[in-house]
Formats: sequence, C-alpha cells, structure tokens
Amino acid sequence: RKAEKKKINSKENSAEKVKKRKRASGEGDVVSVAAAAPSMRTGRTSVSARATPLPPHRHVLAPMVGGSELAFRMLCRRYGADLCYSPMMYSGKFVEDAAYRQAVWHTHPADRPLVAHFCGNDPTTMVAAG
Repeated sequence: RKAEKKKINSKENSAEKVKKRKRASGEGDVVSVAAAAPSMRTGRTSVSARATPLPPHRHVLAPMVGGSELAFRMLCRRYGADLCYSPMMYSGKFVEDAAYRQAVWHTHPADRPLVAHFCGNDPTTMVAAG
C-alpha cells in the first residue's frame, strides 16, 4: 500500500509540475481530445485529435439545451461571454448528412472562440466530426 501511495503521489506531483510550468511559460488553455486521452483505440485503428489553443477567457457560456444557438451566443458575447459552446450535435449525423449539418451548424466570424459540442460513441467518427 505504501508503494501504491508513493506512486499515486508522484503522479500527482508530476501533473502539478506540468501545470506550473505551463502557467509560468504563459501557455494558453487547450481543448483537446488528445489531452484527455493520449490515444484512443477502436479495434486496430488509432485515433488522435489535434489540440487547439484557446485565448484567455473568463466568462464562458456553458452548453444549454435550447440556449446555445447562434443568436443567443452573439447576444451573450455582446454582454461579455468570451467562450461559447454550440448546441450538442450527433457526430455520426454531422459527418454523414449534409442536410443535418446545414440545419444544426450556424456560426459567424465574430462567434469565436467557439467549442463545437458533439456526442457519439465512436472515436473515429467524433474526430471526423470535429
């Protein structure tokens, strides 16, 4: 048990050191599937996602059912929201169906930074949708 505790503590210390180094170097926040899971496996296919640095943000418009559409996001940005989420979209439909994409994906150049909010259970499809 003591050896397990030391191992856990050393992992936590390593994570804290990385966080401190990033803060000291001024690296921005990063949204990434790869950050959460360095490699996801689906059978024999290895899937990875690219990390996208975000500018500093203080006020975030969290994803909400019926409250994350473009008009509402733009209104919230006018009143100080720095980062917004799109409505949740089905990754499979988004990848395969152009009509679905056109119906659910609405944005504008001023609507940045924006987190595209997907759901799904196949990592390959999730990455393709993103």
